[in-house]
Amino acid sequence: IPLKEIMEKNTIMFDYNNRRIEVKLPEIIRGEAYKMGQTSTKFKPRYLYDFLGYRLSNNNPPRQIKQSMAKDFMWVEAKSGQSKPSDAQITGKSQTKIPVMMCRAEGVLLNRPEHVGIDWHELQ
Repeated sequence: IPLKEIMEKNTIMFDYNNRRIEVKLPEIIRGEAYKMGQTSTKFKPRYLYDFLGYRLSNNNPPRQIKQSMAKDFMWVEAKSGQSKPSDAQITGKSQTKIPVMMCRAEGVLLNRPEHVGIDWHELQ
């Protein structure tokens, strides 16, 4: 969904098990979502984090969530191997109202996909 449309509707669409789920952004994080959705440079567009995630509470979610809570959202940064978060990402964590989660894939170059390890932890 284009950022402009997200801000007009105050909702974001997530993919989950071949379904699209529309989640209303809580007012407390709308400005942050818009700001983080901007790219950092004109010539080499970069986002601070890779994804905006949402924590679902069950295996059969509704198609629309109208009463979401900020604590169920998270910024997600995907890394592989020993790569570290950038200084900007560490600084950005102190400026966000929601957690920043690191998703690290271990052994990507040495293993077959079924043997790659995935580690989730909050950026410190």
